[in-house]
Amino acid sequence: MTTRSSATPRSNVELVSARGDAISHAAGDNCMRCHQENGPGPGRFTAAGTLHDESGAPYPDGLVELRSAPDGMGELVAAIEVDGLGNFYTTEALPLPASALFPTVYSEDGARKNFMPFPTSSGACNVCHAGSFGVRLPEG
Repeated sequence: MTTRSSATPRSNVELVSARGDAISHAAGDNCMRCHQENGPGPGRFTAAGTLHDESGAPYPDGLVELRSAPDGMGELVAAIEVDGLGNFYTTEALPLPASALFPTVYSEDGARKNFMPFPTSSGACNVCHAGSFGVRLPEG
């Protein structure tokens, strides 16, 4: 009898966004629709989304922090760089959904930020933050 891993080889690919990279695609779409255990995209994302500027355009090279408290407070659980196309993603293990986290986003220079005042148990950011409700940085 042969046993099989429930994960496909494509889902075992480690991917983490990095400032300046331009290999991502589909800004604003639900990244985790494809980048999941049985999806066609490589890697099983644990958190992913798109950062936008105040006008709604993708904002490159920012930073996303996932913390135990709102507004950049509490224990830092993960820091995910936003790539050169405005997307952020990671396949690194996160405590979601068992532990809810508070996202905070920062501009490239760290001078501007925006945060969720309530926790989330999902790392699929573009599911809720779609269209005019995108993850946005305030004007600087």
